[in-house]
Amino acid sequence: MAVAANVSSFVLPSNSGRTLCPSRLSSSASSASSSTQLFSDIPRDPLQEKSEKKKSLDWKSLLPPPPEDQFIMTGDISVLFFYTFTSHYINNFVVQSVFSTSETYQDAVQALDPLGDLVTLQSPVWVRPELADSVVSMNAQEVLLDHWGPLFSTAGSAGVALCSCWLLAGWFHRAFSFENSIDCTAAQALQKTFQTWFSTTVLMFLLVLGSNTAVHQIPLLQTWLGCASCHDYILTKSDTFFLVDSSTVLIAWRYMANSVANYFR
Repeated sequence: MAVAANVSSFVLPSNSGRTLCPSRLSSSASSASSSTQLFSDIPRDPLQEKSEKKKSLDWKSLLPPPPEDQFIMTGDISVLFFYTFTSHYINNFVVQSVFSTSETYQDAVQALDPLGDLVTLQSPVWVRPELADSVVSMNAQEVLLDHWGPLFSTAGSAGVALCSCWLLAGWFHRAFSFENSIDCTAAQALQKTFQTWFSTTVLMFLLVLGSNTAVHQIPLLQTWLGCASCHDYILTKSDTFFLVDSSTVLIAWRYMANSVANYFR
């Protein structure tokens, strides 16, 4: 019994002159064991390392979020298609009306193209004199009806190209998110609309350049689209007006949608 009492009260001297009792020894040993980290000597699977590296370099994380404002996006597409088909229809209606009401084709050409940018009234040298007037009249009417480039020669191709570029640019600019469409001020909505339209214009310029090159190299496309080769220019005057006027349509629609949404909020 005396030996047990001596063992229970036995203490160890430390380096600092203090004494350590058995209870403190056990707690320090448990804390040391809890802070100990165990490492496995089993090699890691190289496929697992490759998959982890692929997840860290996933390109999908760099893309913007998907569009959330479906109403604004649907309105943009509807407005652009309406603008495209209306502009082509009005052009054809005006040209045919002027030619049908004018006394001579020279008067019609002078009314539709006063500066002479599109139509020349000189007859080809290989045409007989009695057929010169009819040939020049037909040529002038055809040029005035279709004075766009190959990409804008039809309303369908122009509408699809314009809407596709607008959707792509709007996705990257986040123009179809609520914070940039209706849950913001009118100034912020118009600023985001102009940014998206500028990027759309750049994409359309690249499409026009590619389509002009393709039509110039492939004559079959000239017959299919009903247009001539356009290797002398990139954007016609009508193409430029078509792209610039699309911005006014989009700005008017976005401003109206934002104002109505903020009014009823």
